[in-house]
Amino acid sequence: MVAAALWAPPGGVPVGGEDAEELGRRIKELAGPDAPRFLGVNKLFDDHHPHGSYWYLQFLGVAPAWQGRGIGSALMAPVLARCDREGARAYLDAASERNKRLYERHGFQAEDPFAPPGGPPLWPMWRQPASDRQRLLVLAGLALRRVAGSVVGCRASGARVHVRPAAARRASRTQRSCG
Repeated sequence: MVAAALWAPPGGVPVGGEDAEELGRRIKELAGPDAPRFLGVNKLFDDHHPHGSYWYLQFLGVAPAWQGRGIGSALMAPVLARCDREGARAYLDAASERNKRLYERHGFQAEDPFAPPGGPPLWPMWRQPASDRQRLLVLAGLALRRVAGSVVGCRASGARVHVRPAAARRASRTQRSCG
């Protein structure tokens, strides 16, 4: 296996009952002496886990040799398409800047990070269904019409709209966030 994703539907848990007990035993076995630290991080996730109705991506992993080939995106696509069809939100916790950027490309927006003691930041991330994001883009488009006539280009990325004023376009290839 080169990749896997573990999603929980709204109101569900990714792994429950006897499967959860078995998973706990396997994690302790695999983590060995690091099991207490791993379980502490898991508790931190539980403490920061939001309440409500949404699809939850608990885990997405791609073997290092297979990363950067679109496999993670392909694993997310069916559930995110379902979220869009059903008008459902999605939630996850990004464990690295690289993962955070991947999720942002799929419409997730990061909130303030939290971190385990001595550990890296973890970003809670939400994704609104496409219908909600499209509504935000329409509103952002209305705001663009009010921007001084120097706007020469615009592209939408998730719920963000990036604008390149003429002067910035000539000076740099970077784009500034509008709004």
